[in-house]
Amino acid sequence: SVTYDQKKSYTKGEIAVLLANPEPIQLILLYTGMRITELLDMKTEDIYEEEGILCFHVRESKTNAGVRLIPVHSKIEPLVKSLMGGTYLIDPHRTYYLAQKSYAAYNAEHGIKHTFHELRHTFATFGKSCGMDDFYRKALIGHSQKGITDTVYTDAMISDLKSQIELLSYA
Repeated sequence: SVTYDQKKSYTKGEIAVLLANPEPIQLILLYTGMRITELLDMKTEDIYEEEGILCFHVRESKTNAGVRLIPVHSKIEPLVKSLMGGTYLIDPHRTYYLAQKSYAAYNAEHGIKHTFHELRHTFATFGKSCGMDDFYRKALIGHSQKGITDTVYTDAMISDLKSQIELLSYA
Protein backbone atom coordinates (compact mmCIF):
# COMPACT_ATOMS: atom_id res chain seq x y z
CA SER A 1 0.00 0.00 0.00
CA VAL A 2 1.26 3.46 -0.94
CA THR A 3 0.92 6.36 1.48
CA TYR A 4 0.50 10.02 0.48
CA ASP A 5 4.12 10.85 1.26
CA GLN A 6 5.24 8.03 -1.08
CA LYS A 7 3.18 9.23 -4.03
CA LYS A 8 5.16 10.88 -6.79
CA SER A 9 4.38 12.91 -9.84
CA TYR A 10 4.99 11.49 -13.27
CA THR A 11 8.35 12.41 -14.77
CA LYS A 12 8.55 14.25 -18.09
CA GLY A 13 9.58 10.97 -19.72
CA GLU A 14 6.58 9.13 -18.28
CA ILE A 15 4.28 11.95 -19.41
CA ALA A 16 5.76 11.69 -22.91
CA VAL A 17 4.87 7.96 -22.92
CA LEU A 18 1.33 8.76 -21.72
CA LEU A 19 0.88 11.46 -24.37
CA ALA A 20 2.25 9.17 -27.10
CA ASN A 21 -0.14 6.37 -26.02
CA PRO A 22 -3.20 8.34 -24.92
CA GLU A 23 -6.07 6.88 -22.96
CA PRO A 24 -9.07 9.16 -22.25
CA ILE A 25 -9.15 8.65 -18.48
CA GLN A 26 -5.45 9.35 -17.99
CA LEU A 27 -5.49 12.41 -20.27
CA ILE A 28 -8.50 13.96 -18.58
CA LEU A 29 -7.03 13.39 -15.11
CA LEU A 30 -3.66 14.76 -16.24
CA TYR A 31 -5.21 17.99 -17.55
CA THR A 32 -7.81 18.57 -14.82
CA GLY A 33 -6.40 17.38 -11.49
CA MET A 34 -9.70 15.56 -10.84
CA ARG A 35 -9.91 12.52 -8.61
CA ILE A 36 -10.69 9.29 -10.51
CA THR A 37 -14.01 9.00 -8.66
CA GLU A 38 -14.96 12.55 -9.71
CA LEU A 39 -14.30 11.67 -13.35
CA LEU A 40 -16.16 8.36 -13.24
CA ASP A 41 -19.17 10.15 -11.70
CA MET A 42 -19.07 12.97 -14.30
CA LYS A 43 -22.31 13.24 -16.25
CA THR A 44 -22.29 14.92 -19.65
CA GLU A 45 -24.91 17.39 -18.38
CA ASP A 46 -22.22 18.55 -15.91
CA ILE A 47 -19.98 19.65 -18.79
CA TYR A 48 -21.24 22.95 -20.11
CA GLU A 49 -20.22 26.46 -21.00
CA GLU A 50 -19.92 28.96 -18.21
CA GLU A 51 -19.27 32.51 -19.42
CA GLY A 52 -18.48 31.05 -22.85
CA ILE A 53 -15.88 28.60 -21.46
CA LEU A 54 -16.44 24.84 -21.56
CA CYS A 55 -16.16 23.53 -17.99
CA PHE A 56 -16.45 20.37 -15.93
CA HIS A 57 -18.75 20.92 -12.95
CA VAL A 58 -17.65 18.60 -10.15
CA ARG A 59 -20.89 18.38 -8.15
CA GLU A 60 -19.80 15.78 -5.60
CA SER A 61 -16.40 15.44 -4.00
CA LYS A 62 -14.89 14.17 -0.80
CA THR A 63 -14.50 17.77 0.45
CA ASN A 64 -16.54 20.97 0.18
CA ALA A 65 -13.67 22.64 -1.68
CA GLY A 66 -13.78 19.76 -4.17
CA VAL A 67 -17.14 20.96 -5.52
CA ARG A 68 -15.89 23.21 -8.30
CA LEU A 69 -15.75 24.29 -11.93
CA ILE A 70 -12.74 23.21 -13.97
CA PRO A 71 -12.31 24.80 -17.40
CA VAL A 72 -11.55 22.22 -20.08
CA HIS A 73 -7.92 22.60 -21.18
CA SER A 74 -7.61 23.19 -24.94
CA LYS A 75 -5.41 20.07 -25.27
CA ILE A 76 -8.31 17.80 -24.24
CA GLU A 77 -11.32 19.77 -25.48
CA PRO A 78 -11.74 17.70 -28.70
CA LEU A 79 -11.48 14.49 -26.67
CA VAL A 80 -14.05 15.67 -24.12
CA LYS A 81 -16.48 16.71 -26.86
CA SER A 82 -16.06 13.33 -28.57
CA LEU A 83 -16.99 11.50 -25.35
CA MET A 84 -20.19 13.46 -24.69
CA GLY A 85 -22.68 11.09 -26.35
CA GLY A 86 -24.23 9.35 -23.36
CA THR A 87 -25.39 10.12 -19.86
CA TYR A 88 -21.88 9.78 -18.38
CA LEU A 89 -18.66 11.10 -19.87
CA ILE A 90 -16.92 7.78 -19.24
CA ASP A 91 -18.82 4.52 -19.87
CA PRO A 92 -21.02 4.06 -16.78
CA HIS A 93 -20.00 0.38 -16.63
CA ARG A 94 -16.40 1.52 -16.13
CA THR A 95 -16.31 1.12 -12.37
CA TYR A 96 -13.38 2.19 -10.25
CA TYR A 97 -12.27 -1.46 -10.10
CA LEU A 98 -12.38 -1.89 -13.89
CA ALA A 99 -10.68 1.46 -14.48
CA GLN A 100 -7.93 0.51 -12.03
CA LYS A 101 -7.49 -2.92 -13.65
CA SER A 102 -7.24 -1.32 -17.11
CA TYR A 103 -4.80 1.29 -15.78
CA ALA A 104 -2.59 -1.41 -14.23
CA ALA A 105 -2.45 -3.22 -17.60
CA TYR A 106 -1.66 0.05 -19.40
CA ASN A 107 1.11 0.83 -16.89
CA ALA A 108 2.61 -2.65 -17.21
CA GLU A 109 2.57 -2.42 -21.02
CA HIS A 110 4.32 0.97 -20.98
CA GLY A 111 6.68 0.46 -18.03
CA ILE A 112 4.99 3.02 -15.78
CA LYS A 113 4.46 2.50 -12.04
CA HIS A 114 1.89 5.02 -10.84
CA THR A 115 -1.58 5.27 -9.36
CA PHE A 116 -4.49 7.33 -10.68
CA HIS A 117 -3.99 9.69 -7.76
CA GLU A 118 -0.46 10.44 -8.92
CA LEU A 119 -1.95 12.09 -12.03
CA ARG A 120 -3.45 14.58 -9.53
CA HIS A 121 0.01 15.06 -8.00
CA THR A 122 1.38 15.60 -11.51
CA PHE A 123 -1.24 18.26 -12.29
CA ALA A 124 -0.38 20.11 -9.05
CA THR A 125 3.38 19.79 -9.56
CA PHE A 126 3.48 20.83 -13.21
CA GLY A 127 0.88 23.54 -12.60
CA LYS A 128 3.22 25.11 -10.06
CA SER A 129 6.28 24.73 -12.29
CA CYS A 130 4.35 26.27 -15.22
CA GLY A 131 3.60 29.37 -13.14
CA MET A 132 0.01 28.80 -12.02
CA ASP A 133 -0.99 31.10 -9.22
CA ASP A 134 -1.40 29.08 -6.00
CA PHE A 135 -4.92 30.43 -5.37
CA TYR A 136 -6.11 29.21 -8.77
CA ARG A 137 -4.12 25.96 -8.64
CA LYS A 138 -5.86 25.10 -5.35
CA ALA A 139 -9.24 26.15 -6.76
CA LEU A 140 -8.74 23.94 -9.84
CA ILE A 141 -7.66 20.89 -7.87
CA GLY A 142 -10.32 21.42 -5.21
CA HIS A 143 -8.17 22.16 -2.19
CA SER A 144 -9.24 24.64 0.45
CA GLN A 145 -7.66 28.07 0.61
CA LYS A 146 -5.99 29.38 3.76
CA GLY A 147 -7.11 32.59 5.40
CA ILE A 148 -10.39 34.45 5.49
CA THR A 149 -9.59 36.69 2.52
CA ASP A 150 -9.27 33.76 0.13
CA THR A 151 -11.93 31.53 1.69
CA VAL A 152 -14.65 34.15 2.19
CA TYR A 153 -13.94 37.23 0.07
CA THR A 154 -12.21 35.95 -3.07
CA ASP A 155 -14.03 34.16 -5.90
CA ALA A 156 -12.22 32.25 -8.61
CA MET A 157 -13.46 33.81 -11.85
CA ILE A 158 -13.98 31.37 -14.74
CA SER A 159 -11.92 33.44 -17.17
CA ASP A 160 -9.01 33.50 -14.70
CA LEU A 161 -9.31 29.77 -14.07
CA LYS A 162 -9.22 29.19 -17.85
CA SER A 163 -6.10 31.32 -18.35
CA GLN A 164 -4.44 29.59 -15.40
CA ILE A 165 -5.25 26.04 -16.59
CA GLU A 166 -3.90 26.93 -20.04
CA LEU A 167 -0.50 27.63 -18.43
CA LEU A 168 -0.26 23.91 -17.83
CA SER A 169 2.14 22.33 -20.30
CA TYR A 170 3.75 18.92 -20.32
CA ALA A 171 6.03 19.60 -23.30
